[in-house]
Amino acid sequence: MLTLFNAASLRFTEHEKSMLTGIGKQVDVALERANLLNEVTDARAEWEETFDAMTDGVSIHAPSGKIRRANNSLAQMFGTSAEKLVRIRCCELYHGLKKPRFDCTIMRTVTERMPQKVELNDRIYSRVLRVITDPIVSGNGRVISVVCATRDVTDEKLIERRLIQQERISVIGKITAGIAHEVGTPLNIISASVDFFIRAKKDLQNNEEITAIREQTANITQLVKQLLDFSRAT
Repeated sequence: MLTLFNAASLRFTEHEKSMLTGIGKQVDVALERANLLNEVTDARAEWEETFDAMTDGVSIHAPSGKIRRANNSLAQMFGTSAEKLVRIRCCELYHGLKKPRFDCTIMRTVTERMPQKVELNDRIYSRVLRVITDPIVSGNGRVISVVCATRDVTDEKLIERRLIQQERISVIGKITAGIAHEVGTPLNIISASVDFFIRAKKDLQNNEEITAIREQTANITQLVKQLLDFSRAT
């Protein structure tokens, strides 16, 4: 609404009405554009806050692999600032190389136009990084950018290895129980037979072969006992 005030009564001509209508439309367009600009600015600020608040390291790459944008979490992972990561290639960030590797995840994302997932061993910081990439495809089917999410999964991999080790120990316990059953009976028979021969013939007490049999039998019995003790819960 465009309102005009005048000290005295005034009747507008058709030309003046047409001119005022045109001015009103121009003002309307300007206000609409201002509102849209404010909405876009607010949406951009909200997106940037969300982008930087993510706990995972997130970066947006050009198809060549160069970083166009990075959040604070990714910068903190590599001990730098988000501004310094811009224009750095992914191969330089993750591998310390100037040229992309033959198995570059981002290059594969661009060529295959499909999400990719890889785990990298970061030897500099002694950690394992899980990297997931997603292509941003334009209307004509071209990959114009690649979104890359990076997470430090060192602790997860450590827990995973511990669980695997525990499963192995459990399997060892089952195998040991079987060995104890299968080996224990023959050992008892051998020990009893040696004792019988010694009692029957006193001169066998100092026999080297008999002594060796008794010692080795005792060693095997002790080894089986140690395996059982190791595999059982105490």
